[in-house]
Amino acid sequence: MRTLPQRVTLNNYKIGMETAMNKLLQNQGFRYHLLAYVLVNAILIVVNLMHPDHLWFYWPLIGWGIGIAAHGYSVWKQPVRRPSPPMGR
Repeated sequence: MRTLPQRVTLNNYKIGMETAMNKLLQNQGFRYHLLAYVLVNAILIVVNLMHPDHLWFYWPLIGWGIGIAAHGYSVWKQPVRRPSPPMGR
């Protein structure tokens, strides 16, 4: 028999979001990717706004943002790896 899904409350939603964010931020590769994205795009925005003849900073922001979203999704969908028990003698 099929059970009904648990009712979504604001508290359940917050707990789920915290769990998802913790999983993403525990992945070292994702953290480095996100940090590089923020730093490089901040520099590109500043450079572009210093010479505002043509605004182009949003193109790398969007393109790389798609890559960050895909990376985050792949990390989020990975099963949780538990350490294997030590081998006995």
